[in-house]
Amino acid sequence: NSDSNSDSNSDSNSDSVSAVTSSKWRASDGSGQCAVFPWLGAAGSPHGQAVRSPSYEEWPLGKVPWRNALAEIHCAGEGDAFTTHPNPISGLLHAFHQLLRFELGIENSASDKGAGWWRGEKSAYLDLQSLYGTTEGGHDAIKMGNGEIDVALAVSMSGIGKRLRTDHGAATSANAAHALLTVFGLNHNEIARRVTEELGEGSESDEVFQVAKHVNAICLRSVVLKDYLPFLISGQHKEVVDDDDDDDDTKKGNGACVCIELDLVMRALAAMAPEETAVSENAETSQPDPVSALLAASSVRCGLASRRAVATRLFQSEAATVRRARTAGVCTLNEFRESFGLPKWQTFAEMTSREEPLSSTLQEMYKDDIENVELYTGLLCESNVNDPGVCATHTVKVFLSIFLTDLLGGDLFFTKRRRENAEALTKTGVEIGKDASLALLLEKHLGVVVRGVSGFELGSLVKAAQDEE
Repeated sequence: NSDSNSDSNSDSNSDSVSAVTSSKWRASDGSGQCAVFPWLGAAGSPHGQAVRSPSYEEWPLGKVPWRNALAEIHCAGEGDAFTTHPNPISGLLHAFHQLLRFELGIENSASDKGAGWWRGEKSAYLDLQSLYGTTEGGHDAIKMGNGEIDVALAVSMSGIGKRLRTDHGAATSANAAHALLTVFGLNHNEIARRVTEELGEGSESDEVFQVAKHVNAICLRSVVLKDYLPFLISGQHKEVVDDDDDDDDTKKGNGACVCIELDLVMRALAAMAPEETAVSENAETSQPDPVSALLAASSVRCGLASRRAVATRLFQSEAATVRRARTAGVCTLNEFRESFGLPKWQTFAEMTSREEPLSSTLQEMYKDDIENVELYTGLLCESNVNDPGVCATHTVKVFLSIFLTDLLGGDLFFTKRRRENAEALTKTGVEIGKDASLALLLEKHLGVVVRGVSGFELGSLVKAAQDEE
C-alpha cells in the first residue's frame, strides 16, 4: 500500500530487502517482496490506495451524480465524430498500453458484482505473468524441457486476445497486443538458447528457464523506459536509461504495489484507442499472424484520450468503474492533485479550459462544488495538454510516468544490482536486458524494422525486405 506512514516505510524497507536477497528467483505468483506482508503485490492481492479520501464517507448521495449520467459524459454519443489525435501516434502505442494494463491485471467488467474490491489477477509488477502464468503449474505447462517455452501455448493460455477484444481498441489493439506478447515469448527462447551456450550443454533446464524469464522481464522494463514512457511524454525514444540511483533503498517504499489510482489513470489513457472498425468476441482462433497485426496497428492513428472518447459499447463498463471506485472510497480529483503537490482546480471552467457545454454540465452535476469531482471522471474531463506526445489530460500526463517509474524502481527483484548480476543472470543475460528496445525485439524476432523516431510513430513499422527495397 502507498498510504502507510514514512516511519513504517523505513522499518519495513530493510525487511523487504533482506527477504528478496535471500531468494534467487521471484515466486511464480509474485509474492515475497515484502517480508512483513509477503502477499503484497502477489497475484490476487488487493490493490493499494495512494490517497485516502478524508471526505468520502461524508458524501451524501446527492453530492455525486448518478453513475450512468457520468458514463454518458465519458462515452461517445450518437453523432459524435471520432477525434483523431493531432500527433502521428500509431495504434501500436495503444496496443502496448493495453498489454501493460493486461500485465497489471485490468478490470473491464460491466458488472458491479464485488464493487469496492480491486484485486490484481496478476502480480503488481511488470514481470510478464501474462506470458508465464501465476502458478508453478502454469510454468510447467509451457516449459519445453530445455529452458525454452511453447510460445503459442503460453500466449493462447494468457487469453490476451479474447480479453482485449472487448476492451478499448477492440480487435486492432487486441491483435497487436497478442503479437507483442508473442514477441516476448520468442525473446524468452532466444535468451534461453544464448544462456545455454554460455553455461554449456550440461546446464539445468529449470535454471535456464528462470534466467530467461527474469531477463525477459528486464527487457520489458527496458521497452517501458526507453520507448513507451518517452513517447507518451515527448514523442521520442531513449537510447539509454538513466538509472544510476536505481539502488537507492530509500526510494523503495514498501512493496511497489499497484494502486487503484494507477488502474484508473491507465484506464483513462486507454481512451486514446484508434477508431474501431469491428468488435469481435470470438476466441483467438481468428488471430492474424503477428507481423500483419503489428503492421495493421502501426498504420492507424490513435484518437485523443478525453471526455466523450470512450467507445459507446463500453457504457456499462464505464458505469461499473464509477460504482466500484465509489465503493472503494477513491479520492476526489482535487484530493489526488493536492496530495502530490499539484494546485487544486478552483473552478470547473479552469479544469476544462472553459470548454462548453462540458464545464456547465459538470458544474450542475456536482452541485457547483469543484471539490466533489471524482477522480476517474476528472481524469477524462480535464483539458488535454498540448505536447509532442499523447496530449493526455493534465493529471494523467503528470502521474502516469510517476506511477510506472516508481513501480519499476520499487521492484526489489529488479534493482540495478540484480539486473547487472552476471553470476545469477549470466553475462549474456545482463547484456540482453541492458540492450533491449522495441526496435531490437521486433527486428530480431519478426523481421519488422522501425523506420522513424520510434516504433510507436504512425506508419513507422515495415517488413525488413520491404525496407531493403
